[in-house]
Amino acid sequence: KGSVLPRWLTLEARRRLLEAGAATALCGVADDVLRELQTCWDWREAEELAPVARELHLHRSLLHFHLSSRACSAGAFAAVASSLGRNTTLQSLHIGDGCLSEELALALARGLRANCTLSTLCIDCDSVHEAGARALAGGIAANRGLVRLTLRGLGLGGAGAALLGMAVRDSSSITELA
Repeated sequence: KGSVLPRWLTLEARRRLLEAGAATALCGVADDVLRELQTCWDWREAEELAPVARELHLHRSLLHFHLSSRACSAGAFAAVASSLGRNTTLQSLHIGDGCLSEELALALARGLRANCTLSTLCIDCDSVHEAGARALAGGIAANRGLVRLTLRGLGLGGAGAALLGMAVRDSSSITELA
């Protein structure tokens, strides 16, 4: 499938398309536009993701989101992660690429604690710091809607793996683990 938005499209035009897609409840359009916002930006534009993330809770048609921790700044990633708690329709979140630092894991854990619609979470990162694993474990255990959890390539030490294992054990909702 080709790109939904031309590369030359300005950030403001992309933002307006996103708002239009959400306002008309065109789920596929909103998903595709958000995917383009995330994948087409260069490093200078990545900082612009933060204001869009703050408004994610307004986009009621958004069901799935893929976020690359390598493709956006720590501030932008944290803004998206913490907006999870305000989004009432998001069902699946895939976080891939790069290293999930303690700061980013804390933001993600806060979002997981507050979000009750997320049923699928995939974290596919090169590494997660132990303090980040502790924060994620708390967020996963506290989330009551999470059913499917996929953890790949985290590079966790024994302590981090044990923490996440306890979170899965303590979760009352997870039925699928990969």
